[in-house]
Amino acid sequence: MVKSLKKTKTSRRGSRKNIPGCKKTRKKLGRVLQDKINLRQAIKNAVEDNRKIKEELGNSLKRLKEVQAQLIHAEKMEAVGRMASGVAHEVKNPLGIILQCINYLEEELPPEQKDNHQMLEMMKNSAKRADKIVRTLLSFSRAEELKAQEQDINAVIESSIGMVQDKLKFNSVEIIYQLAESLPKLLVDRDKIEQVFINLFNNAADAMPKGGKLYVRSYLTELKTPKDKIGNRGNDIFKLGENAVIVEVEDTGEGIKEDNLNKIFDPFFTTKKRMEGTGLGLWVVKSIIEMHKSLINVESKSGQGTKFTVIFKISDEMRS
Repeated sequence: MVKSLKKTKTSRRGSRKNIPGCKKTRKKLGRVLQDKINLRQAIKNAVEDNRKIKEELGNSLKRLKEVQAQLIHAEKMEAVGRMASGVAHEVKNPLGIILQCINYLEEELPPEQKDNHQMLEMMKNSAKRADKIVRTLLSFSRAEELKAQEQDINAVIESSIGMVQDKLKFNSVEIIYQLAESLPKLLVDRDKIEQVFINLFNNAADAMPKGGKLYVRSYLTELKTPKDKIGNRGNDIFKLGENAVIVEVEDTGEGIKEDNLNKIFDPFFTTKKRMEGTGLGLWVVKSIIEMHKSLINVESKSGQGTKFTVIFKISDEMRS
């Protein structure tokens, strides 16, 4: 028993001697473990940084593509404008002479020559249509200055509706007004903005030949969602958080095929019959809206109606 006690004491003394070594080992293991934790965190941070860089590069590439597409479109439109202006100038005078000759022949032909009168009438209508196209091209190929004044947009909408009232009634179109009160006045060229609305209302009527509903809305809103030309990018027209006056023109008509949605603002593009449209109406509309540093968008599905949204810039003088 005495021997056993001696062994136990000896073992305890040995253990005490090993305690500093254990502590050193523990510290060493702790440092290794901490190094591994730090390394794991560093890898995690590197992966997260890599993800952010990849996301930023993706966003930058997307913005670059958008800007590139806009520049290409702008160059195309500038080329179209120059070409249209040159063609219009060259065509205008010959068209005038043709119309004068047709009018002269109509007066000279005996009334009994009905077939010849019908042919002259067809020629006159075609020449007038061409003349209308030429005048439109000349009007919008020039850098016209806006005659902008403070306007109540609701009053502009109502006066524009009045100008197409007969057509809307003839097509059995019910107008539903949802116009907000006390909207800030806008600095716009009234004649040009009326032209915008008249085009949109006429298109809505054409899309509802058997009747339907035309919703006309106006309201003030804060722009919170990034979209085309809305955001904090350098080329954006509207900044996030900026207030804007919105006008929506929505019909319950035939709608627009998805393949045509990105073409409807192009000059000479039309889905109407050959003698029913020139394909310049919506091009003119977009040109006028862009002259006012504002935006127009379209949403549509075939057979489910169409909604045009005009986002009007509120001038600095009228924000207060």
